[in-house]
Amino acid sequence: MQYNQPLDQPTLPNAPYIDGNANAGIQGSIVPAASIEYDQRETVEVIFRANSRGYSDFSGASCAPPANTDLMQLRKAIEGFIRSQIVPPASDLIDSQVTFHVHGATADFPDLNAAFEYLTKFKITHRGFVTLQIAAGQWTYPVMTQFDHPSNGHIGIVGAAMLQPMPPPSSFAQNSSQAAQRYADTQSNLAMLRACFATELHYTQGAALTVMGTFGFLDGLLVSGDGSTGPVSDAQLISCCGAYDSSIYWTGTFTPPPQGTSSGLAAVQGGWGFTAIGGAETTNFWSGGPLVACGNHWSGFIGNSRSAIWMNSGAYAFGNGQEGFDNLSTSAMSVSGGNGLAASCNAGHGILSASGSGFQTNAGYSWKNGAWGAYAQQSSFINCSLDFGVGGANANASGSLMANVDATMIITGSAHYSPTSPPFGTTGNTNSIVVG
Repeated sequence: MQYNQPLDQPTLPNAPYIDGNANAGIQGSIVPAASIEYDQRETVEVIFRANSRGYSDFSGASCAPPANTDLMQLRKAIEGFIRSQIVPPASDLIDSQVTFHVHGATADFPDLNAAFEYLTKFKITHRGFVTLQIAAGQWTYPVMTQFDHPSNGHIGIVGAAMLQPMPPPSSFAQNSSQAAQRYADTQSNLAMLRACFATELHYTQGAALTVMGTFGFLDGLLVSGDGSTGPVSDAQLISCCGAYDSSIYWTGTFTPPPQGTSSGLAAVQGGWGFTAIGGAETTNFWSGGPLVACGNHWSGFIGNSRSAIWMNSGAYAFGNGQEGFDNLSTSAMSVSGGNGLAASCNAGHGILSASGSGFQTNAGYSWKNGAWGAYAQQSSFINCSLDFGVGGANANASGSLMANVDATMIITGSAHYSPTSPPFGTTGNTNSIVVG
């Protein structure tokens, strides 16, 4: 269908339509019948074809014949045409490795929610694996994306190939734990990360990405928020809830996607950064690369309610509104590999372990935080070898190490841990101790 210009503009094929204004002596455009009739006929043709071919929209509802009682038929018909291009397995089983493309002009699905809605209709065997390949670009989600397939361990999500590798901790802006400076640093760090990641999932209104239990892999993604903590959710930007992860991790059973799965994840400017809760256990949040949490409203990394997070490619927490690493309620957290742990300029503690929890790390630093570099309390312990920025501009505001209420702080391989509370090698703060 071509553009049909106003009848009173016969020599201008691209002439715009204008409103009349009697007071100003302006005559409105004369509307040709074709501009109304042709639009309707072309729209009706799309709706009619979707119905006659038996297509269904993304919710699985059949595309109905044209009717004035439903003004969403064009959208449903378009979804039907998109779904018709996806070649389903011969049965309700996925018994091989399959890749679906998400977002972009030639995608199989317009977004992750549509892709996952499709996968819920299939069972994935022990030989099957589904990769959801997300196109390069920034893709906005004002709603939650929740992955709860019974075969989550045989589903992976990966972004486009990284534009450049994740930078080391020293490349990140980390000037101060004060609110204004934390915000400025976050904007600088976000710009740097956008120059590294080709694919960004941008969540608004507190929406976020949640994995229920196990998962295959999640990699090569910058996951950002708009700074809001609602009303959709409490904005746990990347969260693992309940059960245990699968740790398939490309041990030779499956072939990784062409761009690989060793790029990393970043959670920036959400409510919480990375969260494991409700008995969850995750290794590196299913990623092959380092993890970065910066500028989040609350804490960067959170283990809660009998959960465990094993970060074996390095983890960095910069400029978060509470703790950098927050380990609570009989949970466990460990950071190793890569550049180790980096926690700086967080408004609270660099590391907190509380309520019967344990934390371990063996390299890196925790400095410039608004409270203690590391704080263990309530029958918890922290075992670490870190630079706590003793003296000068890198010092933590309250001191290096604090053990309180039956807590233990074990320091190995580091001379940078003064001052401590209680004093090093003595018992205090309700039967607590800091030792080396």
